[in-house]
This record gives sequence, structure tokens and C-alpha cells, in this order.
Amino acid sequence: MNKQVLVWLAMAGLTAVDIGKLAVEFVDLEEVVTASRKQLVFSGLSEIKVNKLIGYRDKISVIEAKQQLNQLEVSAITTFETTYPDKLKQIASAPYVLFVRGNLDIFNKPSLAVVGTRKPSSYGKQVTEKLVRELVASDLVIVSGLAYGIDAYAHRQTLEDGGVTIAVLGNGIDAIQPRAHTSLGRKLLEKGAIVSEYPPGMPGLIQNFPARNRLVAGMTLGTVVVEGAENSGSLITARFAKQFKRPVFAVPGMITNPMSLGPHTLIQNGAVLLRNVTDIHNKLFSKNVSGLTQQDLSSIVFDTKEKQVVIELLKVEPRTTDELLRLSGIDINQISSTITELELEGYVQRDQNKLFLK
Repeated sequence: MNKQVLVWLAMAGLTAVDIGKLAVEFVDLEEVVTASRKQLVFSGLSEIKVNKLIGYRDKISVIEAKQQLNQLEVSAITTFETTYPDKLKQIASAPYVLFVRGNLDIFNKPSLAVVGTRKPSSYGKQVTEKLVRELVASDLVIVSGLAYGIDAYAHRQTLEDGGVTIAVLGNGIDAIQPRAHTSLGRKLLEKGAIVSEYPPGMPGLIQNFPARNRLVAGMTLGTVVVEGAENSGSLITARFAKQFKRPVFAVPGMITNPMSLGPHTLIQNGAVLLRNVTDIHNKLFSKNVSGLTQQDLSSIVFDTKEKQVVIELLKVEPRTTDELLRLSGIDINQISSTITELELEGYVQRDQNKLFLK
């Protein structure tokens, strides 16, 4: 598909479903730019969407749409590009276009969603800060919705610990919402990113936020829920994660706290009861490589020398990340990513603060 036309259609306010209908009707999406009203209606678009598209193309050309994004310093990536999140490509409702501000190189690094109530207790704040600190130490990218409460605490703690975080918006990419988080949003852009499926100028309509939550769940390895009422947005994110066959981790709380009801309901319905970060690592990174002998490990050719060095050190005995850093001579910025990749590949497992061969 023609990227610029795809982006233009998304900026006109068409959804992935709308664009899919047009792709079936028109052999080349460029034909949409000059299609008659009758052809657009025949494609299956609603009259409202047809009117919206025709009104938009009367004002903004494909080239002008691209120029607008450039002026706003916004990138647009499509499902046909390698920078588009691989995990998100796997869900049926993935948008054809994502609008992005910030670092495009982080979307395919291992990431985890951390979400929760907008009105956390002191316990919820403390748990979020502890979990995020340890997740950042494992080189995981933290994804959340930039909302008040747990979302904001997750983003802030990630930044405090030198990690990378992605904020997913339920409004147009040109405005950080809520406005109170403008400073937080700008700070996370230094290494992270802000992403939205909504083009510039789209207000934060109430129906946008469940759709935003599906992106949070869809682009990550799993979702952590820290406090939330029974019908909170964080539980919507968790339901999407379950639908996408991604693990859900729920932090238990006091039964007297109404914000514990959401996580406790998730646990009753099969979510992982989250005691510590080890539970996350065991669920996400534990693959079936049991039966590998030392001889098997010796015969494996790893794709980087850093992985080989770490494996050789762990053959001797389990070690902490600090020990591996000191003994391996690997750069501090690279040791965490090397360990995380070995965990994802199933060769290394974490138990408390020690790493050992599976």
C-alpha cells in the first residue's frame, strides 16, 4: 500500500476498518484520492465517513498532510514498516498507521504495560515504584497511558531510574493530555516516545480511551495491573491483554480497599498473582529449553559475542547482574539488554537477584 495515502486516510479520521474496506474496493489506494462519492459509498463506508473523507480531501492534499506532520515533528509509521511494533501487528484490530513523537527505535524492544487506578493508595504508589525500578533494571520498556495515578507514577519512576517509557494517548498526537502531564510527556520524549492512532487535532473523546487501552495491551509482552475498581480502564486493558493471549499480572491488595477489587477479580479469573518481579520473568521469559546439557550449550552459536560471554560465566555458577557486569567487561548499557535477550530466548532464568542457566 502507498504509505503517504495510508497516512492521509488516517489523518482524515478513517479507522483501520474503514481503510480495510477501501483496500478491498480499490486495487490501488491512490484511486481513493479522486474517487467519486458513489464509489466511496459502494466500498461500504458509512455516509458520515464518506462526507468526512470528501470534506478532508477538499481541504488537505496528500502532500499537505505530510507537510503538516513534518511541521509538528510527528512521524507516521505503518504496519508495513519494520519500526511498527511487532507485537501490535499480531492483533486483528491493529491500526494501519501510528502517529509518533520521539524515539522510533524502541518499539520492538521487550516492553511491559503498567496500568492502574487514577486514585492510588500509598501502597499502590509504593508497589508501582518498586516494580518499575526492578523492571527497568531488567531493561524492559514501560508502556502506559499517561493518565493520572498509576500511569503517571509508572512513567515517572521509569525516568527516575534512567529507563525508557512509552505513553499511549487517547487523543491526537499533537497534544499531551492531561495538560498537567505536559512536563512529564516532554521529559519522556528525551529517550522514549508518545504514540497515538489519532491524528493531530483529535480531541480526547470518551470512546477513544478503550481503543487506547487496546494499544497499550497489544504492543506489550504483558500487562501489570496495580489497583483498580471493578470497571476501571485498567481492567479494560487487562481484558484486551487476555484477548490477545498476553499474560496479565495483578497486584493483590487489602480486601477493605475498593481499589483491590479489580486486581482480585482478575486473579480469580486466571491472572498471575504478582508477588515480585521474579513472577513476571518466570512467566514472560521461561521457555521450554529443559534438557539442554552443557554440551548442547557449547554447540550453540549465539548471534553476539556478549551473549556467549554471559553464558560462559553462568556455566560456572549463578551470578547477579552486577557480577556479570564486573566479570564480563561488557558495557553497562549493553549488559541488561544482553541478559534480557537470553531470557527471552529461554537460556537464562532469574531467581530473586541471581541469574542462572535454565
